[in-house]
Amino acid sequence: MVDKVTISDTEIEAYQCSICYQIAESPVKLSTCGHIFCFNCINKVDQVAKENKKGNLLCKCGKSVKLWKLNSHQEECKSYKGEVEQAIKSTLIDPSQVKQTVNRQTFNCPLCSEKNLERKGLLAHMKKYHRNKSGICPICVVQAYGDPNYVSQNLSKHIEMRHQYDLDTYTDFNMDDEAILQQVLMQSMGIDVNMQ
Repeated sequence: MVDKVTISDTEIEAYQCSICYQIAESPVKLSTCGHIFCFNCINKVDQVAKENKKGNLLCKCGKSVKLWKLNSHQEECKSYKGEVEQAIKSTLIDPSQVKQTVNRQTFNCPLCSEKNLERKGLLAHMKKYHRNKSGICPICVVQAYGDPNYVSQNLSKHIEMRHQYDLDTYTDFNMDDEAILQQVLMQSMGIDVNMQ
């Protein structure tokens, strides 16, 4: 039998490439700094340095920086920091522009602290821990027609009988009630709604 071996973070860091931060493949240790690199990673860096005659990289601020000093330079460089801040600001979304959506995929148990249960998981949980207990159905609450104040006398039975399918199986939440009614009427008359 083999014993389980645990490796500490410091032991892992000893084998990590300082460029890609993965376990070094064909590791190379530089005598100048003592860091370990993948052979391919350091080779790529060396090629970039050879292409640039001085072995320096040009920062956005215009300053020529030695490759191994690039990270420390970028920590202090106002031009680089400004560019990063601008990139972050351009990706932020104004909360008022976010469409409010209702979570119809997972539910919290109304009788205990169990959270993020899918419909089947909620039913199994109710049968196991809360059989024949009354409560408000969390699935009905998120439905357009649901009454958030209706208390079912036998919640596990209600979920089993009333919610045999996931909500999105037969419901298009992007359609309003009138469009859904028209679609149902057309389907009942045998008209293919996909052709319309």
